[in-house]
Amino acid sequence: MTTSTIILSEEDYIQLELGADIRHELINETLIDMPGDSPIHNFITGSFYIIFRQLLKSTDYSVFMEDVKLKIPDEKKYFYPDIFITKEKFNSSTGYILHNAELIVEVLSPGTRLFDTVDRFIEYKKIPSLKYYLLAEPEKQYINCFSKNKDGVWNSLIYTELTEKIELPAIKNISFCLKEIYQP
Repeated sequence: MTTSTIILSEEDYIQLELGADIRHELINETLIDMPGDSPIHNFITGSFYIIFRQLLKSTDYSVFMEDVKLKIPDEKKYFYPDIFITKEKFNSSTGYILHNAELIVEVLSPGTRLFDTVDRFIEYKKIPSLKYYLLAEPEKQYINCFSKNKDGVWNSLIYTELTEKIELPAIKNISFCLKEIYQP
């Protein structure tokens, strides 16, 4: 991950991103280059996208993958989650920025593992609508599913077996097995 500290208004950042060859996340005044993905990272991310699109077809949910920004409320912080699900309506005039994710998936890599597990999760928890945060290992069958209970407390369940089913009752009661993510 390459970072550079610059002073950019949010409007300048959005304009920069619309014409950029590579994606950048903005955290306060630090611009972070988003590296290209490995084939296995791309496969796992794509599997999540396909499954969620199928499960949420004909609902009021939308599924976004990698190229739509998610803004942290009341802060100058923008991220590109690998996958996120929202009921918020997309409007291209906003510069491809949404605010109300209900589920976020990050596929881990050696360069982002610590950041995704700690720092990014701290930021994502500031999104009031967020109900689930899934961390997926690309090289082995492992998904850590964080879920927020009705009292606002986050709990974690780890899934490692292909036959295990991840249930997401707060999002149209959908569920899927690990094999749907990890098997070609």
